[in-house]
Amino acid sequence: MTADLMVDASTYVVAEVLCDQHPRTLTSTGYALTSPVYVEVDGRRVARREDVVWCLEWLDLLEELVRQHGRLAGAYQSGDHVSLLEQARAVYRSRLS
Repeated sequence: MTADLMVDASTYVVAEVLCDQHPRTLTSTGYALTSPVYVEVDGRRVARREDVVWCLEWLDLLEELVRQHGRLAGAYQSGDHVSLLEQARAVYRSRLS
């Protein structure tokens, strides 16, 4: 797949995929998302404060979702998820400064 994208401000681009239900999905649709590709225009940073705050809020919601509905193989997996979410929070918090 290819795509052309015209931008006039710094941004990021991600690819997302939806698929049929799998035993490990929480809903009737599976979902995958790539890491972002950052596109800087005129040397302006991609990270905007409001975007970083939004990401931090969604990490909190994701943690709650995993805690309530996660289909995990064992208690250790819960700790792994929480640890990974904390690492992500640290990255986003560093972008607020």
